Amino acid sequence: MNGATLNPWRAWCRFWFAPISARPLALFRVAFGLICLEHLALLAPEATLWLSDAGYLVGGEARELAGPFRWSPLQWWQTPTIVHLCLAATALAAVAVILGWRTRLASVALYAGLLAIHHRNLLTVSGADTLLLIAAFWLMLSPAGATLSLDARRSSRRRNLLAEPLIVPWPQRMLQLQLVIVYLGTALSKAAGQSWTSGVALHDVLSNRELRRWTLGLLDQPEWINALTFATLILQLALPLLIWFRPTRPWMIAAGLTFHAAILLTVNIPVFGELACSFYLLFLAADEVPWPRQTTTLEPKPSASAESTAAHLPPPHLLPPQPQNRPNRSTLSADNSTP
Repeated sequence: MNGATLNPWRAWCRFWFAPISARPLALFRVAFGLICLEHLALLAPEATLWLSDAGYLVGGEARELAGPFRWSPLQWWQTPTIVHLCLAATALAAVAVILGWRTRLASVALYAGLLAIHHRNLLTVSGADTLLLIAAFWLMLSPAGATLSLDARRSSRRRNLLAEPLIVPWPQRMLQLQLVIVYLGTALSKAAGQSWTSGVALHDVLSNRELRRWTLGLLDQPEWINALTFATLILQLALPLLIWFRPTRPWMIAAGLTFHAAILLTVNIPVFGELACSFYLLFLAADEVPWPRQTTTLEPKPSASAESTAAHLPPPHLLPPQPQNRPNRSTLSADNSTP
């Protein structure tokens, strides 16, 4: 039993502030940027309808719907051209986040762009939009560009830093806890209703023609409907707890990926499944990340003056022999353990 186990305060501080590998957060940054591009691509074809004054909300209707504390520039500048420029700027910020170029500034710009879109029309906001915005907020506060980024490459060359840095993990912990809240909150809410505890909830979902994609013949298989309904509840209760532990983590991640793949096939809920699966990367340990590690430091590049001096030196065999000074007895006794 170590000291952190005996001292709860020390364990708490280690959980939030003990340095960890930057690689899981960097992989999440890349995945999150790609998901943001997917979100914007799905939104772009109908952006004029939902986000401009040529669509459903005109004049001050968007401001009245949002209230005084949900400000967006698209509530004042509402032309289709401005809306598409906002989408393009947000997409560029997402690309910069993926590449890790000026990561802090790019993540702030990405959050601001998503927030402007989010507050323009609250009638279209879903749970996926909210989770996307929360993730962008914590990513903005995190050292997400510490590795696997153009920023890290530039810093390594300039400052001779470690190629595999460590980071303070508290923003990553907030992202992890956000996923736990999503799963546990959803499971407890489902468990409070009768359709999930009676095993028929999935039948209601797949019977909704506006929501479903493919039923896969499940509507004619009540035994499978019951089993999958209860399996969904069990998974959403177990995953946020067991994903923290290394022996059970691979099984929980595999189950979660299968679960969201099944949702993607059967229910039309874009972005959410991909986003939830990207959160799994944050729970991986450094040696669990499928990415080659670099643990050496970069050698400093010799200066131009040193190179020119070395170029004018004669070959070593033409240099005169250097005199060798024999150390005296006092030097030997000081450098060695025996006189």
